[in-house]
Amino acid sequence: MWTSSPRSGMADPQPAEPAHAERAHVELRGVSKRFGSTQAVHCADIVIRRGSIHGLVGENGAGKSTVGKVIAGVHTADSGTVFVDGRPCRFRSPRQAFSAGITTIAQELALVPDRSVIDNVFLGVESTRWGFVDRGDTLRRFEALIERSGISIDGDA
Repeated sequence: MWTSSPRSGMADPQPAEPAHAERAHVELRGVSKRFGSTQAVHCADIVIRRGSIHGLVGENGAGKSTVGKVIAGVHTADSGTVFVDGRPCRFRSPRQAFSAGITTIAQELALVPDRSVIDNVFLGVESTRWGFVDRGDTLRRFEALIERSGISIDGDA
């Protein structure tokens, strides 16, 4: 659960969960990110458990997209630590994050409106074999993702 902090515009976490709770899949501790003189994220602490669904809510400029991009390896944090399955990680690219099981889906309804849900989900990280898109493997990955998340969606839509 997240609430908006009136003084900073950033999300403040509710009290930490008990120590016996399931270990986090992704955790941010004290993560900050600055772009020039703009402090986009300041000391973010976030815990994401495997199989859970989260939403970051806030006004424009509150740092929501930046947090997602730090987790997904698009940006590196200026300070703080990102943990994946309890191990500290410093992703230098989205591909490194993807190798650790982390990816994001852009907030746009469809990046490429004329393509399927599967194509949009795996845009840029398609399975390939001998330099060609391996549609069968991409479909298997999509089905596994859908099963893990508990979402029911037609990948060909």
